[in-house]
Amino acid sequence: MIGGGAAGKTRTPDWVANLRANAEAAVWIRRRRIPVRAGELTGEERDPAGGHATRIWPGVPRYAERSGRVIPYFRLVER
Repeated sequence: MIGGGAAGKTRTPDWVANLRANAEAAVWIRRRRIPVRAGELTGEERDPAGGHATRIWPGVPRYAERSGRVIPYFRLVER
């Protein structure tokens, strides 16, 4: 899972728009390129993602409040 909090900036990160336009992407983990498909979490799926993000990064609710926008979350699935 990844989230587009952008440390509370009001503008949604460009990579969020990129994933919304094309769900095919890649991530790098320990020098290994992994192709993934991204799916944006909405509705009931999104709430647990936000809770998980807050447990890892306690500042997430503050980022959302400061930004005035809904933080987007994406599930990444290896292709």
